[in-house]
Amino acid sequence: MLAQTMTTPGVNVFPHATPDIIRPAFEAAATALWILDGDTIEDRRLRGLRCAWKDHNESRKWAQELMLPMFMTDKQIAAQQAKHATISKRYIDDARDLGLNWGRVTTVMNFRDEVGKLSTVASEPELAAFLRAIWRRLSGVQHGLMYASLLGSDMHQAVPIPGGVAVVLFTNDDALMTDCQASALMQLWAMNKYIERTRSLTR
Repeated sequence: MLAQTMTTPGVNVFPHATPDIIRPAFEAAATALWILDGDTIEDRRLRGLRCAWKDHNESRKWAQELMLPMFMTDKQIAAQQAKHATISKRYIDDARDLGLNWGRVTTVMNFRDEVGKLSTVASEPELAAFLRAIWRRLSGVQHGLMYASLLGSDMHQAVPIPGGVAVVLFTNDDALMTDCQASALMQLWAMNKYIERTRSLTR
C-alpha cells in the first residue's frame, strides 16, 4: 500500500498516515532483534518471556477495563478473572522452570535504551542515536505531537485565521524515504540475527 501511494502521480500523503505503518514495523523488528541479540540462551529466554508477559499483562489490563456490570455479568467477570489468573500462573511457572527471577521477567523493556545496546549499533553510537531519533519522531506523530508532524512534513497551504494560521501538511519525500529505510534496515538486522541463531542450532 505504501509503495503504491508513493508511486501514484498526484497523490499526496498526510503526515500521520505513514508513521502508522512504519513505526509498528520498526518497533516489532527492533524488539525481535533485541530478543535474539542476547549473549546467552538464558538472556534470550528472559527477553522472550519478558515480551510475552508484557503482552499478556496488557491484555489483562484491557479486559479489566470492561469488567463492569454494563458490559458483563458477575459470572462473566469471575470467569475472565479466573482465566487471566490461570494464564499469569503459567508465566510464573515458566519463569521458575527456566530458573529466571520473576522480578526481572516483569521489568518493562526500555525501548530507547535497549536500541542503543543492540550489537548492530553498539560500535556506532551516532547510528544508534539517529535510529532512536527516527523512532521518537514516528512515535510523536502517532501521539499527536505537533513538532513531530512538522519535522516530517512540507507545508503546502497556509490560511490565516483569527489568532493564528491553519495549514495543510503533506509528508516530506525525503523524510518518508529515510523512515522506510530505517525500518527496512531494522528488519534486515532482525532476519540476519534469526538466521544466525537458527543455523547455530543445527551445527
